[in-house]
Amino acid sequence: MKLFGIALLLFGFLWIAVDTADTFVGYQHTRWMWQSQHLPEGETIKRTDAIAAMRDLSLALKDRHRVVFLPALLMLAGGLVAAFSRRKQKSETPVTADSDDIKREPEQIKLSEGQTLLVIVKDERVIEYAWDMGLPHVEFVKRRVGKLPEGAWVGTVSKFGKDVAAISSKYFYGFQMPASESVTAAVRALFK
Repeated sequence: MKLFGIALLLFGFLWIAVDTADTFVGYQHTRWMWQSQHLPEGETIKRTDAIAAMRDLSLALKDRHRVVFLPALLMLAGGLVAAFSRRKQKSETPVTADSDDIKREPEQIKLSEGQTLLVIVKDERVIEYAWDMGLPHVEFVKRRVGKLPEGAWVGTVSKFGKDVAAISSKYFYGFQMPASESVTAAVRALFK
């Protein structure tokens, strides 16, 4: 639905852009030419004829301007659809420490050189991870599990050369140090 809303926005914008840059300018010039050709003959024109010609031109252009209302409505509808369409979320409620739903893919995930992610390890296995490095560790934990489960570890995992390293979260532990052997083993079991 969000994609449909964005498409409406783009279509409305392109319609207005083309209308403003080309179509309206052409219409305005053509209308002016038509109006000037229908003026009374001669070098001088009576004031009433000139006023009537200007009024007709003004009314014709005013009517033409109203056409912009249609793409503007499309843009409004598209913006509302895009803004109020719901994104599918992974889960409505955070996973708790007591939950049996804490599971991750059993097959290894290949990391590229320098690739970094956030990870939570509990009971010697990765229970959650996120590729969004813009999240602070505390926000990552809050979004994924609510609060850090008892005995769980949270930190950052990176690949350097052929080695996958895990570094502890400064927010949760007060320092950044390489993870323990058990945490590193759990991380290397899922990421290579």
